[in-house]
Amino acid sequence: MKLARASAGFSLLEVTVAVLILGFAFAGFTQAMNTSLLSNKDSELLAAASHLAASQVELLRAEPFFSNGTTEGLGTGRLSHYKWRQTVSGTPLAGLHDVAIVVEHATEGQPLFELRTYLFQQPSDSTDPGANRKEAESKEKRRRR
Repeated sequence: MKLARASAGFSLLEVTVAVLILGFAFAGFTQAMNTSLLSNKDSELLAAASHLAASQVELLRAEPFFSNGTTEGLGTGRLSHYKWRQTVSGTPLAGLHDVAIVVEHATEGQPLFELRTYLFQQPSDSTDPGANRKEAESKEKRRRR
């Protein structure tokens, strides 16, 4: 009789421990899934913000003339949840401009991405693009004499 009872099945304690272990495993799995989804969403936001910033740089590069200052705007279409601020400032080198574009979440105002680059624009006081090169060549010839 004792042999039959000992191997008859699981005790309440064994079942409770098994349920507890499964509960911890399920909680860990749920936390991992949540972290994965949040990470994926952050990557999506960052990719869209970098796309908007790169687009603004290309639009600025396509303009024949641009000036120093700050410009703001909103994204369009699928990027309408973002706003951008573009700051163009001069550098000591004539014609070279420092460009900074900051993309923020439109409702939260939280900065998501910043893109900094330099753009060159021919200085307006230079009428002949080859004048500086010609002047340098003539100085070199005079120096050789």
